[in-house]
Amino acid sequence: MPYARRMRIDTMKMALGSAWLVGLGALALSNLVTSTSSRVLVFGFGLVPPVIMWMFWAPPTVSLSESINKARD
Repeated sequence: MPYARRMRIDTMKMALGSAWLVGLGALALSNLVTSTSSRVLVFGFGLVPPVIMWMFWAPPTVSLSESINKARD
């Protein structure tokens, strides 16, 4: 698999995960969530989707033409 495609996918996962955590961090620190236990829950639930995304979002499989081109190189 081309290195550039893998890096684009890794960068996209990092950007989405970071945006998710920043958004939930802002929510937890705002006045909408008042108790400490609620803030801990928001931070805890905020970590689950990025971790799952990082573990299970795999790059697409290499097509036949890409594998042939790689074999030629």
